[in-house]
Amino acid sequence: MNIEKIHAQFSSNMSECVRSELVFESLTSLTQHHYESCGQYKMLLDSFGYDARKIQSLSDLPFLPVTIFKQFDLLSVGLDQVFKVVHSSGTSGSNLSKIYLDRSTAVAQSKALSKILTLWLGSRRLPMLIVDARSSLEERSALSARSAGILGFSAFGRNHTFALKDDMSLDFDAVLKFGRKYNTSTALLFGFSSGLPILLVFSTLSVWLSKAGIERST
Repeated sequence: MNIEKIHAQFSSNMSECVRSELVFESLTSLTQHHYESCGQYKMLLDSFGYDARKIQSLSDLPFLPVTIFKQFDLLSVGLDQVFKVVHSSGTSGSNLSKIYLDRSTAVAQSKALSKILTLWLGSRRLPMLIVDARSSLEERSALSARSAGILGFSAFGRNHTFALKDDMSLDFDAVLKFGRKYNTSTALLFGFSSGLPILLVFSTLSVWLSKAGIERST
């Protein structure tokens, strides 16, 4: 699979048909690559009766439950090539999922994120309200999917404000200050629902902002 070719082809004007074909070709290629490079993945697909010749559509691809990453160390490269290990947040249990990345894959992910967000945001960096606590970024020895997401998206924002305190309660003063400062500007709001009282956060946030004379639509 040629990642650079995909980046070059991808655009907001791409038709649904072309986009679907590109996704199908990419996932088919990835599936075969990991089938040939990862022994445990091959074992799993063989147990499902996987046959690359029978893959004709997305529904034919062998989709696996995400819990599989908690049960197996799935690597398609040698351990000496592992650049980074990303863990799940562990909100659904004590056993963490583990995603192993080599350097080229980590770079490809960054490029893909940049390509997608640039299509929607343009080249401008927007004021960014992060619905999480700053403490989520303090433990850098073991990068979680949550902290990786915050760090990745933060590159496309500016004047970052964290909406939650370290105890994960809403920091209304910080949010209010952010809202008043950028009340007439377009802002970027980023956060996760997993592990957060998201309905309470957003419903409470909406009421308080309205009382403060700040409309979310702005």
